Amino acid sequence: FVIARVHPSLTGGPALVHVDAYRLGGGLDEMEDLDLDVSLPESVVVVEWGEGKVEELSDDRLHVVIDRAVGDTDDERREVTLIGIGARWAGLREF
Repeated sequence: FVIARVHPSLTGGPALVHVDAYRLGGGLDEMEDLDLDVSLPESVVVVEWGEGKVEELSDDRLHVVIDRAVGDTDDERREVTLIGIGARWAGLREF
């Protein structure tokens, strides 16, 4: 299984680092083994299922929560909540 994969930009922007944290049993210690902090300055790091595991990586982060719409179980709609954390996101309102 690939825990972390780097996707280089196709347009000269920052690379995207995608981490499947649900495959890790521990917390920040296991995340530190991935050296994600090295990638932070020049990459966009997305940690799937990272709640409780990566909060200490950066004071500034965007927490994205995706939930199923309430109602019919066959409903494919999702509700997305963006929560800006830290000074970088101070002007962002939650929506």
